[in-house]
Amino acid sequence: MSSGGEGATPAQELAAIVRSQSEAFLRVAASVARAHDNLEAVKAQYRRSVVGGMDDPFMRADVAAAEEERKVQERIRAGVAAAASAVAPAVQATAAPAPATGGLFGAPAPAPSAGGLFGAPAPASGG
Repeated sequence: MSSGGEGATPAQELAAIVRSQSEAFLRVAASVARAHDNLEAVKAQYRRSVVGGMDDPFMRADVAAAEEERKVQERIRAGVAAAASAVAPAVQATAAPAPATGGLFGAPAPAPSAGGLFGAPAPASGG
């Protein structure tokens, strides 16, 4: 691993390798961006050259992809709605009716007291 030069430490060599890979990825990304731009230019040129009556295959593919996405979303919504409606009756059937009055977990409610918090005597208000 002597790509960093003579006497380079392993950390310096690793840094040089990472820098080299980063530069390579940037070159590839730039090449892909140029290819994408060229493709867009060719597509635009094709669209301009199409005479009325001819169908645009790119637009057709975009419409088909959008329709497929809409169908997938609708299937997901239908599945979620079906699952929710199947769970709701089961939850309603197993739920116990809440007591009309009472304390926590159905225990009888404590009688109201004139005292303070936790049964401590209420402070006198000298108003």
